Amino acid sequence: MAITPGPADDFLDRLGVSENLRSLISRTAAEFELNLKWTSFDDFAYEAAEADASFNLNEVFQMPSPLGGVWTSEELSLTGLGLFEARTAPNTCATMFDLVLICVDRKRRLREGAAIGSGSLIDEYGWTSEAVQRAHEVIRLIPGLIGGGNEHEGSWQFDIFRGALLEYRLVESLEDLWAVLQRQAQEKLALQEEGLRSAPTFGISTDSGGVFEYDARPGTLDAIDEQTPEERLWRADHIRVFLSHIHEYCEFAEDVCEVLRELGVDGFVAHTTIEPSRVWQDEIEYALNTSDVLVGLLHPGFAKSIWTQQEIGWALGRGIPTLMVRLGEDPTGFSGNFQASAGKSSSARTTASRILVWLCTIAPFGPGLTRLLVASLRGATSYVDAKEAALRLDEIGHLTSPILDAIGEAYLLSNQIGGHVAEPIVERILKRHGRNLPPRGSR
Repeated sequence: MAITPGPADDFLDRLGVSENLRSLISRTAAEFELNLKWTSFDDFAYEAAEADASFNLNEVFQMPSPLGGVWTSEELSLTGLGLFEARTAPNTCATMFDLVLICVDRKRRLREGAAIGSGSLIDEYGWTSEAVQRAHEVIRLIPGLIGGGNEHEGSWQFDIFRGALLEYRLVESLEDLWAVLQRQAQEKLALQEEGLRSAPTFGISTDSGGVFEYDARPGTLDAIDEQTPEERLWRADHIRVFLSHIHEYCEFAEDVCEVLRELGVDGFVAHTTIEPSRVWQDEIEYALNTSDVLVGLLHPGFAKSIWTQQEIGWALGRGIPTLMVRLGEDPTGFSGNFQASAGKSSSARTTASRILVWLCTIAPFGPGLTRLLVASLRGATSYVDAKEAALRLDEIGHLTSPILDAIGEAYLLSNQIGGHVAEPIVERILKRHGRNLPPRGSR
């Protein structure tokens, strides 16, 4: 099925997308069409070198968020609209269109029972296993559609939110879907621009005790330094977690970040990560566009904050993994659509542990983060630290054979695991996987 041009007025022209950026978008869309993965920065560099061409990725970091961005690792990822605008991923766009039609039809007929499993796509709709795999990868790229579970274990399901039903109910062709995605993007950008136009002037206390004022609207602040937004907001080689919180619990959020950083996870906390001399909404938008996951800290008052609801809506639009941590308030509104962690503990360390365990269940991060947890168990310098590391591993659930081998080795080598503190937990982990504690002296 061919991709035909969209409306006569070129959407990318109106967004100010350069020819260089268009070529990068087309390239990564073509890669996704062929291999279901995005083009990495390394691939861009090698291809430019082979063609003896210039290589400039700076524009990627200013890409309009409705099209895509650098979401995980060093690769250029696209949204559903970005794939349409690229015009180099016809099969993927056709899959998105078919998924929308199926979701709308089932929601109209079955309402709350509209969720559909991957097996049903094969049995009821005649999809091939290859088409199901593509669906599994693209469902999150369509605003208003949601999928979850493990496609390989047959537990994957997807559905459409009620509000999205109104968005897509009149879609009858690829061009209709394309137009809807463009309209959604225009509305999102208009809201962002309106928010920036109405941004107030802030007073910032200086070291000398005085106050300087600056206007938070675009174009009114000349703040020049040598750091890129990437360097200012994120630590290199860390998993990026956007912590959505209310102002009253800013210190709690920062305490959570401190614990996460111990294991290579970097948290963004708006009130502490952004320098006073920065246009704060630009920085928050950049953090939202480049975070790997979003975690909502649901203290009392979270649902009433327009900022937290917008942040969650942003994560919903991007389709990134999102976790809501109950800390005195239950998920409502947008946050009710995401996985929630039970419990009302006020401990920042306990909250960070829940986030770490959840991250271990997410494919891109799980293996490496689990290995780090085992390393922290092996390198524990106290019984308390060993117990904490063991409890985190215990909560993950299923562990691979190499990880279990490493846990057994940590038990033999560490003098902080024996006794009645961490040892029972390690023993429980191994027994759950059909193993016993290795006898002391077996190494």
